[in-house]
Amino acid sequence: MLTNYERETIITFNEAETDCEIYTYNQKLINKLSKLCATHSDIYKLVNDDNYGGLTFRFPKKNLRLNFRIPMSESRKKAVAEHLEYARSKIGAKSIANCSESTVGDVTEDG
Repeated sequence: MLTNYERETIITFNEAETDCEIYTYNQKLINKLSKLCATHSDIYKLVNDDNYGGLTFRFPKKNLRLNFRIPMSESRKKAVAEHLEYARSKIGAKSIANCSESTVGDVTEDG
C-alpha cells in the first residue's frame, strides 16, 4: 500500500503534441475523468492502470484548465462578506412565508 506522499498526481504535456496526460491517485479526479471517458470516449481515454490505484488518462490539452487563485486581502474579504449579508437580508425579506394566498395561486392535484 502506498503512503499519501507516494499517491501523487502528475500532469504532463509539451509544446509539440496536442494531447496531455494525467497520472493520478486522487479519487475525485479519477471519478471525474472516468465519467468523461464514459460520456465522451472519443475525446477522453483511460490509457493505463498501474494496479496500485493510479490511473493515466489522455485527452486534448485544449480541454485542460488550471485555475490559480489570487488570495483576497482582508479588506476585500470584509467587503464581500458585507455584500453577502446585505443580499441575504434582501432575500429574507421576500420569503415565501410573507406571500399571500392570491400571489401563490391555487394548487390542486390536477395542476
